Amino acid sequence: MRIFISRLFSLVPLALIVLCDSHWSDASPWVAAGLFAAGTVGVGIAVLGRLWCSLYIAGRKDRI
Repeated sequence: MRIFISRLFSLVPLALIVLCDSHWSDASPWVAAGLFAAGTVGVGIAVLGRLWCSLYIAGRKDRI
């Protein structure tokens, strides 16, 4: 039941993302490009952090 409710609540933000337009789309192209670059860098940092955590935990599992 909990998984069903989680999926149900995730539909609302997903619908908002798909159906709404960004406020920044009418702004200067430099602003839009800067925000896109900042988001890309943020995602890259998150991916590297996740990779580091996975490798760190995997390396420590054999030690007790």
